Amino acid sequence: RLRYKGRAITRDVAKNLAKMAGLSVVDSVTKKLDILVVADPDTMSSKAKKAREYAIRVIYEPVFWSAVGIRVE
Repeated sequence: RLRYKGRAITRDVAKNLAKMAGLSVVDSVTKKLDILVVADPDTMSSKAKKAREYAIRVIYEPVFWSAVGIRVE
């Protein structure tokens, strides 16, 4: 599990960090979504499948954090 400043990155922590980075966080996949962040890049979850159907970029969580400038361990 990834950590930020020694704390596990739970969903709530992830949402807060993303919001602090100026991003909007939603719970569902719609055609308006820009990216879907996933813990497993090979996931076949229903959200990931739907995102791929809509040609929405699916990003592995460590890559996402790096892209928004948040250092995780």
